[in-house]
Amino acid sequence: MKEFESFLANIDQDEHRDRMEEVLEWTANTFPNLTPVVKWNQPMFTDHDTFIVLGEKTSTSYEV
Repeated sequence: MKEFESFLANIDQDEHRDRMEEVLEWTANTFPNLTPVVKWNQPMFTDHDTFIVLGEKTSTSYEV
């Protein structure tokens, strides 16, 4: 996804980058009405100017 290319390029670990890209693509395909954006150096989507946050920074350990 063009909107997230720069963000994804800054994820060093291939496994983490691939998983994040998979989640972002799934979200965009499942909810096509959402608008993809990067705000505060975080990928997210908006709906009617309301932010839909997917998670915390990729450096944080958590399971998706």
